[in-house]
Amino acid sequence: MQQKYENFDEREMGDGTYLVGDPVEPHEEPIRIDTGWFDGEPGEKRDWEYIVGEIVASDLQEGLQLQEGGEGTIYRDQAVENILDADFDSDKSIVNRDQATAIVDYFLEEGALTATDGELVVLHDPTELTGESSRFDSQEREYHVLSWAAAIDTCIDYMQDTLDTFEEARERLKEETSDVKESDVSEVEKEVARVGQELKNLGPGAQVPDPSELSADQKERYETLKEDFAYYKSLYEVKQEQLVTAEKGIEKLRRNIKRLRGAKDVYESKVGEMRKAALQQQVFPSEDIDVAQNMAGLITSLSDVEDPREMAENLGDAEELNDSVDDMMESIGEVTASVEEGLDSDEQAEIESDESELQIE
Repeated sequence: MQQKYENFDEREMGDGTYLVGDPVEPHEEPIRIDTGWFDGEPGEKRDWEYIVGEIVASDLQEGLQLQEGGEGTIYRDQAVENILDADFDSDKSIVNRDQATAIVDYFLEEGALTATDGELVVLHDPTELTGESSRFDSQEREYHVLSWAAAIDTCIDYMQDTLDTFEEARERLKEETSDVKESDVSEVEKEVARVGQELKNLGPGAQVPDPSELSADQKERYETLKEDFAYYKSLYEVKQEQLVTAEKGIEKLRRNIKRLRGAKDVYESKVGEMRKAALQQQVFPSEDIDVAQNMAGLITSLSDVEDPREMAENLGDAEELNDSVDDMMESIGEVTASVEEGLDSDEQAEIESDESELQIE
């Protein structure tokens, strides 16, 4: 999508004052949008910053290409879509695609955004914003540093949402783990004990008898009980493995929550410093460059985290395994093999994987 409007200026109209942009193509109509996007009291977050935050928020993990060096770009048409979907507290309105397109063009004209190769640069490399040697003038530097502050505000909101999801999943895992301990495992234990005792009762002594010493009817019962015992023993082992998996999942969530809270605290403390430096000195504070650059890694880590709700759903795997065991129980060996195979491919891979652990510098 190319630039559609240019030469924005304020014009008095019958129903108020508006910013009017001329069409780049002569056959198109002019566009009008609300004024005052860059107005505000000193230190107050202005409406244009909220728009930048919404551009970042809607595509934090997808459309916004956040490079390791710190530059963040997005396709122009995606930015327009994000603005259309924006939900922020303001008296300004954006009612259609043309107005959202005009907002992008106006912000480009003002220098709050820049464009390169068909993409919008929403966030500039912070190392290019640290002083007068920057290729940007003081007003552009102010805009670009404030864009970083808006993006970090959005990142903080995203981290809080993720924390809420983690906390919810951890509580769910705790509850379901407790339910398994209190019901399923104890029932299986009872069956293992019952079948085991009946096996022992087939003979005259206190031990399971040698089947060669049993009558034909007793031998047939022995084989049935033997299969039943193997089945319930396998179920018991599955439940135990499941509890280990759930408890490790709870611990993994606890670690991620702790790390994410630490990152959120750091970002909250830094965003104020960035706004102050932008408004007073028009520079990016050099001591905070690593915070901005690490945001790319943080977002990547968050997007790689296993969905905690799916982790909680894995508590249902035992039922599937049980059904599989039941269907395939032609011999003790097949039962054991099917259970172990299920654990190796499904649950063990989850608890041994390191990919879901956040790495925050």
